[in-house]
Amino acid sequence: SSGIKYFQALRLIDKYKHDDSIVDIVGSILDEDDTLPEFPAEDVERLHKNALRTQRAVDYLKKRGLEYDSVVKHKFGYSEKQDMIVMPYLSPTGDKYLGVEGRSIEGKRFKAGGPKSHTLFNLNNRIWSDSIMLTESIIDCVRIEQNGGEAVSSMGSSRGNVQVSLLNRYFNKVYIVADVDDAKNDFAGQVGAQKLAERLGQRGIIVLPPKGFKDVGEMPDELIKKFVADRDNLLG
Repeated sequence: SSGIKYFQALRLIDKYKHDDSIVDIVGSILDEDDTLPEFPAEDVERLHKNALRTQRAVDYLKKRGLEYDSVVKHKFGYSEKQDMIVMPYLSPTGDKYLGVEGRSIEGKRFKAGGPKSHTLFNLNNRIWSDSIMLTESIIDCVRIEQNGGEAVSSMGSSRGNVQVSLLNRYFNKVYIVADVDDAKNDFAGQVGAQKLAERLGQRGIIVLPPKGFKDVGEMPDELIKKFVADRDNLLG
């Protein structure tokens, strides 16, 4: 099974109805998924159950503004051994887990496992959107989704060729949500956003969080709702 439902297939065909290579396009999507390694679903489920029953994880997720439904939908987990929230990501078509990204509860340590540069977090849920907001952080992506936006995450400020190809393939407009970094971080958020905008051409539009906020994760829900609604007026 391709993982593409009947009506989704119709939308894909309609989107590319003026393209002579629709068979190649669909084939390339399936081929990419077939060649990517699979992260064990049973490990995702085990870590997810651990997050739901461990108060330390529950408190952290709540503190970061993540709703229970979002935690369940995305199967966020918790590793007691490493004291990390574990965020799994799926293949572009959503038929299998490719890996996980871990974020420490104390401090700011990250640990990744899997080929995250070959997909976008939440892409399988937004594959039929016309425009999308792109974040560096998985948590920022989910916060935008909770507040009425449509978002995916590149899971970092450096976007690989496959990720750029996926953005070009599926979306007519990409709002690149740039983290506001300083000289300590070599302005990585702004630099990464500018590089991606150049690669996307007219599809790519840089938007910046309101003054005083480094990223979406620092913003309260009401401001995120306004950020989503006003994104065309927040050009970087």
